[in-house]
Amino acid sequence: MKKRRKTSNQNNNNDKTYLNIMKGKFYNNYLFKLILFRIMNALIVDTYFNPDEFWQGPEVAHNMVFGYGHLSWEWKLNAKLRGATHPLLLFAIPYKFLQILGIDTPLLVAITPRIVQGIIAGIGDAYIYLYALKIFKNEDIAYLALFCSIFSWFHFYCLIRTFSNSIETVLTIISLYYWPLITTSLSKEEDEDNNGVLSSSRMYGLFWCGACVTMRPTSAVLWLYVGLCEIYRVKTWKGRFNMLFYELIPAIFFWLFTSLLIDRWFYGEWTVVLFNFFEFNFVKGLDKLYGTHPFYWYFTEGFTANVAFFLPIYFYSVYNVYFVLHNKSKYTFEMKYLYGLTMFTMCIFSFGGHKEFRFILPLLPIVFIQCGYALFEIKQKISERSYKYILSFLILTNILLGTYVSVYHQSSPTKIMKFLRNEATENGGNDDGRVLKSVHFLMPCHSTPYYSHLHQDIPMWFIDCSPPYMVKPETETQQIKYFDENPLAFVNDLYFNNKNDAKLVTKQYNKKDHDQYIIVKWYHEQLPSHIVTFDTYEKRIMPFLTKHGYEKKKEIFHSHIKGDADSNEHFQYASVWYREI
Repeated sequence: MKKRRKTSNQNNNNDKTYLNIMKGKFYNNYLFKLILFRIMNALIVDTYFNPDEFWQGPEVAHNMVFGYGHLSWEWKLNAKLRGATHPLLLFAIPYKFLQILGIDTPLLVAITPRIVQGIIAGIGDAYIYLYALKIFKNEDIAYLALFCSIFSWFHFYCLIRTFSNSIETVLTIISLYYWPLITTSLSKEEDEDNNGVLSSSRMYGLFWCGACVTMRPTSAVLWLYVGLCEIYRVKTWKGRFNMLFYELIPAIFFWLFTSLLIDRWFYGEWTVVLFNFFEFNFVKGLDKLYGTHPFYWYFTEGFTANVAFFLPIYFYSVYNVYFVLHNKSKYTFEMKYLYGLTMFTMCIFSFGGHKEFRFILPLLPIVFIQCGYALFEIKQKISERSYKYILSFLILTNILLGTYVSVYHQSSPTKIMKFLRNEATENGGNDDGRVLKSVHFLMPCHSTPYYSHLHQDIPMWFIDCSPPYMVKPETETQQIKYFDENPLAFVNDLYFNNKNDAKLVTKQYNKKDHDQYIIVKWYHEQLPSHIVTFDTYEKRIMPFLTKHGYEKKKEIFHSHIKGDADSNEHFQYASVWYREI
């Protein structure tokens, strides 16, 4: 027994020495380059994917620091569905530094959140390499895993965006790197003796896990699987008790207390956002308000589209582990554990009605580690020429798709805000001389970024699209529904006409009494200097635009194909119309 333990300890020490050497080498040679690459990646991507990228992050942070910026209905006191930790720590703090230094120019305010997320994404790439290295003790496999991440079209397109899913992805791979279940830092004998007490590795993992759940509550599903496996691994009840009270509870308390304080400051009252989020999405099932998908969607569309051209490589890794190697490889356990983690998470997510591609973004680093392993195995079995063909195919296809969606597809929203930013700063940017006096967006709500990309306190307005449950359906008509059905009638009523028509009034909950409504009149008595719309609506409101003297000032390409699966409209271009006021 003592001999076995000595041998085990020697092996562990040798592994740690090797990992430390490789880690130091990687940090010195590649970490800065990875971060620089992702910053460039963040600045290259100039398209619109999902409103949450702007409206749940930078827009909220802009409101925190500069005092203006739209807060969507999720941030209202009657909802309180979003935690302020994510926008505060990632975007508000950098904004504050810009403000203190006096360099909060519109351009810097617009790009800073992306730069921050680019830095975080580069760190995420580094941990993909480190985690693969920790599992396989093989530098080649680790570099191949990094290769998959770098050339993934979806990572290039999405990882650098300011979603909570993006930071969730990076925190997930960091947490897993420190988690001891995979390549445990203790031998089996030592682990049984210590009963899992105060494993420094696991404590680091729990700390970053807590940060992950705080930033994105749905990540708790992934960590439920990890936690159950860890309970099974720790064989004694004493060990489980120690893990619970000395590691898990302190980590939960720290992040819960931190988020409670931040949300208390933001909302002005105590609230548990995690509970509100869970109640809204899972108890009430109101996530379905934003569209539903069939149970199998993640398996047939979500996962397959995200992994895309790496999918055959991933399937080969599954086949190799389960049908070729069985238990012959020392990595079989780790690989099966990761497959289980991926499948468990997607299965649980499948019970939710509303599904999106970005929701399973945190699974991609795991997938790419498995693909790196598969590519290494393939290399051993085929000719060098054939192997180069495979790598070339993966590089070419991912670059082509990534370039198209990152540069061209749905490219008008950010370009529109750049144009408006220039209009706002023309003639010195003063109130009397600037061209841009006010902007109305006659298009589906949240179709563009907002004050976080303009950084000028100029009146702006967009069509309300609060959830239907916030409006009395028997007496009220949602603005977005009315606009979609008859854009011309909508704009004629919006400006000057039918001010007392009850059906054209939006009502929202009073924060003190959820059964009472506040009437918010949405008509305007003055026309804006600029109107932004899509081509589909432009054609239908043209009589209004020409009648009131608007001229098209800018037309920007949007998309070759229909972008939103939940919409029947295909917008080819967006336009900006102007009248002098």
